[in-house]
Amino acid sequence: MIRCKPVFAATLLSLTALLFGTAAQAAPELKASASEVTVGETIQIDAASGSSMIPVYAKEWNVSSQFSLISASRTGAKVKAVSAGTGTVSANVNLKDLAVTIKVYAPEPVAAAPVAPPQEVAAMPAAPKLSACQQEMVERKREIAQDFNEARYDDARAKLLDMKKAWLNDSRWADALLGAIDKLAPLAASAPAAH
Repeated sequence: MIRCKPVFAATLLSLTALLFGTAAQAAPELKASASEVTVGETIQIDAASGSSMIPVYAKEWNVSSQFSLISASRTGAKVKAVSAGTGTVSANVNLKDLAVTIKVYAPEPVAAAPVAPPQEVAAMPAAPKLSACQQEMVERKREIAQDFNEARYDDARAKLLDMKKAWLNDSRWADALLGAIDKLAPLAASAPAAH
């Protein structure tokens, strides 16, 4: 039994030394999700203690002018690339100042869509020429509309009745406008009816 104790003690001592040696050799670090990004991209920077047995505590996050800091915590940060160049993200992780370098590229220029040459626009067909009779009808309708708009209902009524007699195929238009005049000026409507 006496011989077992030194072996056990030696094994325990070597395990303890191995454990402390591993922890001492494990250094904290910053790990970026990408080593190269384009302006506008967002990346994650993770802080690691170097050992699963040691908790990680990152603080004092800083970024160079190529990045903007979106969010930061004790275990990592999220940054966005804002200008081209070689940028750095740094933090104090478990009392050690660390930095990671990331290359930021300008975005690729977007090719403009080809511009089609202007096409000739077909000329508008000329308005059909009006006969003298049709031109006179247009003028009379314009006069009647002007009288109606200016509330000269008696003048509009008289011109409409003349037009209705002369051009029978415009009688529906004349009847509609006469009805509107009768509704707007009922007193004036009774005067022509007496004649």
